[in-house]
Amino acid sequence: MDSPRILLVDDSETQRELWRTTIRAAWPQARLQEAEDAREALGRMRLEAFDLILADHHMAGMTGIELLEVVYREHPDVLRVMVTGVEEFEVAREAINRAHVHAFLPKGAGVDVLRERLGMLLKAKKS
Repeated sequence: MDSPRILLVDDSETQRELWRTTIRAAWPQARLQEAEDAREALGRMRLEAFDLILADHHMAGMTGIELLEVVYREHPDVLRVMVTGVEEFEVAREAINRAHVHAFLPKGAGVDVLRERLGMLLKAKKS
């Protein structure tokens, strides 16, 4: 996918900057939008179509699982990726069962893992 439309959702500007830099390096033509929380993300999704949403789990107001669950119901074709600093089996299980995430990544996974996983998902979506 030459110019994927990606929504980055995290209340940490530092984390969004890391994701933005990683994605721009791999897909310079990517159209990126950002949101600080789930409410802002859902508002952006009502106005614009996205190929992929990358969301943190721990956010104020609505967790990443809750956000991606809504995205699954309202925008089922959008690829859903959960990122979290919590490496608990229960969080991963809920993300898969409730939000049908396509990938679950620990925050410490590193930029190579993020780039590889997103690349595989975007390539599969393209075909």
